[in-house]
Amino acid sequence: MRTFSLSTAIVILLMCTGCKDSARPHIERLLNEWGIVVAEGYVHSDKYSKDEQRIHFFHEQSRATNRMLTKFLDDDPPVKDDLKDFLRDWQTVAAESQKLHEKMIEEGRFTYNADEKARAETLIKAEALAGMELMDYVKGY
Repeated sequence: MRTFSLSTAIVILLMCTGCKDSARPHIERLLNEWGIVVAEGYVHSDKYSKDEQRIHFFHEQSRATNRMLTKFLDDDPPVKDDLKDFLRDWQTVAAESQKLHEKMIEEGRFTYNADEKARAETLIKAEALAGMELMDYVKGY
C-alpha cells in the first residue's frame, strides 16, 4: 500500500512539474525507482535488536540507493549535467555509507565507535537530504 501511495504521489508530482523533453521517461523511472527504495525499507528488522535493526536498515537503504543510482547513471540518460553531478555525489555518499555499515555487520558490531559516529551521522543525514533535494532538480524538466 505504501508503494502504491508513493508511486501515485510521484506521478502527480511529475504531472505538475511538466516534464516535456526527452529526459522525461528517464526522470519518471528515476523517481519511481527511488520511491520503491524508500517505500520498501528494511523488511527483516524484526529479527534483530534495536541497535542491529538500525545498522542493518542503514546498510540496506544505502545499498539499494547505490544500486538504483548506479543503474540510472550507467544508462547515461539525457538529463542535465548538474543533475548527473548531483546523482554522482549522492551515489558516492550512499556507497560510503554502505561500506561503513557493511563493515560493522561483518564485524558483528552494532554501535559506532568514536571514529565512525560523526561520519555515520553525516552520511545518514546527507542521504536523507539528497532525496528531498532531488525534487528541486526534477522541477526543471
